[in-house]
Amino acid sequence: MSATPEQHPKFVPTFHKPFETFVDGRPAHIPYVIGGLCAEAAFSVLAGKGKHGKSSMSRCEAVAISKGIPFLNRQTKQGEVILCSLEDPKEHVDNHLALLGYEQGKDAQIHITHKLSRNFKETVDFLIDSLAKMKDVNFVVLDTLAKVIRAKQTGDYDEMLQLCEALHDIARETGVHVQALGHCKKVLQEDPFDNFMGSAEVRNATDTNVIIFDRMGKRLLQSETRMGVPWEATELQAEVVTVGDPPDQSMMVKRFYLADTLDKTEKERKAFEEKLAKESNHSRLVRYLRERGGQAKYVDYLKDVSGRTETKNQTVSELVHAKIVRLSGVQRSPIHPQIIHLLDPVFTPPADTTETAAPQEKVGDFFCRNSRKGCLNRVFMKGELCKTCLDQEVTNA
Repeated sequence: MSATPEQHPKFVPTFHKPFETFVDGRPAHIPYVIGGLCAEAAFSVLAGKGKHGKSSMSRCEAVAISKGIPFLNRQTKQGEVILCSLEDPKEHVDNHLALLGYEQGKDAQIHITHKLSRNFKETVDFLIDSLAKMKDVNFVVLDTLAKVIRAKQTGDYDEMLQLCEALHDIARETGVHVQALGHCKKVLQEDPFDNFMGSAEVRNATDTNVIIFDRMGKRLLQSETRMGVPWEATELQAEVVTVGDPPDQSMMVKRFYLADTLDKTEKERKAFEEKLAKESNHSRLVRYLRERGGQAKYVDYLKDVSGRTETKNQTVSELVHAKIVRLSGVQRSPIHPQIIHLLDPVFTPPADTTETAAPQEKVGDFFCRNSRKGCLNRVFMKGELCKTCLDQEVTNA
């Protein structure tokens, strides 16, 4: 006689009306284990390339929650933690928890396991049974996701959907936050969350994703979430100390902290580069004028000095405004060309060190008023007579 197939009750979906979760007509409070980041009864993934600090960060989270102190400036709800550390040695985990200031007996308990079943269903049952007994646990760390779910094909969307849903169901049914640690691809995509190893379902199945990645020479932290307040890409810094005595030493993270956002850093970088470029353009013009005795035709400057004409015109305008240079002559005039003059004290004509050298007389920017009569002497003001012509007029008078 054949065995009767196991019978399951038929699943019947139900409906509810909008705002049934409201309390006294107001939106219900969403409880968080880590404020605005990791909600109760939710599932998240903390991802990054190997050796980027995922496990260290998860232990920092665990200690902060066990103490009820802020984690990266976000408030935490004190509670016990289950830490499934499937990669790091027991000694390393204990040493790090001690460095982070975890106090056994004073802080909420951190329950550590270093091995789970290779059968995912058995792991799910173990977690459900453990959470049923440990009523004060509010945060579960699975380090790493791959060693917990044991997927045959991590790129198979349907398989990953089923496995990740099981972890999500644990969170929803028990009210804890479940955080799995995941790996990232070697080649960084423009959207950092597209770097999650395996199927896109790993990203889609969660309530919150947190990623550690490198860009522009900085290590960054960023998050995305269905609810809460995500981190925009922000520089992640760490205080690292040496634990142990030679030769048995190890480098460990004592604390993480956030610096400037990537957007702010990028704006500051661009502003700094623009400042350097402007200073370089100013220096080039001043040097160009000094090499030519303190003045040069505007058209020669545009022709001789490399760069965009618009930028060079802007440079002249800025230095005129700063009273470093002045302009004379007429723009585009072949007879009275526009001249750029370098002003004192920026420019001092080199002194002639020879004993016989006669003092050099300064030359004006305009021709004498009698230029049409053949006088080619220079004067300082337009329409002025040169000293020779003025003396001649006095004599004739």
